Amino acid sequence: FIGGVDIYLNMATNKDLFVAGNKIIFDIDSSVGRDAYINANQVYLRGNFARDINLNGGNVILENVVINGNIKISASHLTIEDSVKVLGKIEINDTADLDISPNANLAQVEYYKVSIVTRSALAVIKEKIFALMSLIILFVVTNAVFPKLFTTILEKVKDAKFNAYVSLFGIGFITMIIIPILAVISIVSGIGFAIGLLISLLFVITLTMSKVIMGYLIAQISIKNQFPKLDNELLLNILGLTIIFILTDLPIIGDTVSFGSFLIGLGILTKLIIKSKKEI
Repeated sequence: FIGGVDIYLNMATNKDLFVAGNKIIFDIDSSVGRDAYINANQVYLRGNFARDINLNGGNVILENVVINGNIKISASHLTIEDSVKVLGKIEINDTADLDISPNANLAQVEYYKVSIVTRSALAVIKEKIFALMSLIILFVVTNAVFPKLFTTILEKVKDAKFNAYVSLFGIGFITMIIIPILAVISIVSGIGFAIGLLISLLFVITLTMSKVIMGYLIAQISIKNQFPKLDNELLLNILGLTIIFILTDLPIIGDTVSFGSFLIGLGILTKLIIKSKKEI
């Protein structure tokens, strides 16, 4: 398996190839002796492939490539140059924008239908309301089971400056890398299979809880300072959860806010766990 952001491949292998990234470029001298599985935003496919290819991408370009087996492509835009030879079947999604040279040597071309699911505005609104209610219920239940959790978190960060949040972001980022590695090692080793599953479960819980934590902090730090007369704690926290829910659902900045909230929340929980271990 090969993964990365921008990947340039000049290789010869007789094994299956799994490669994923943002931009993948195959050198013209590349050769793959078995099946290839490729996933990227941009793919430049060159070289020689002995067997089948499964390719998912945004902008896909085939040039100077010989494919002895079949290739299935899912792409937004597909370009096939003159210097392409496919001896097997090439399957292309029917929603792709195509730029196929008539001189390309394609033994058999098929187009498969991609079903596009459309939802009504009412269905989308219902889904969003359900997601927000789930977030609020998660907060209420967590606060009932662990009554000191959120107040402890607030005590740690209520007077924190910008640098402190950057530090929490960094701790969360490191933890995000380490936890999956530990989980995989535990599961693969066989010795700690149950431990690996537990680590994975805790990671998923943290992913969900991070949004709740950030909503609570928005309520207690920002909204409370702006509206000091608002003394209904439940309403205050619901407003904070609603704000973080809206921010993470916005079209352009939503993913960034979600990622930042996750890392800061993960950093906070990591520091709490480390401190509790030291106190024990």
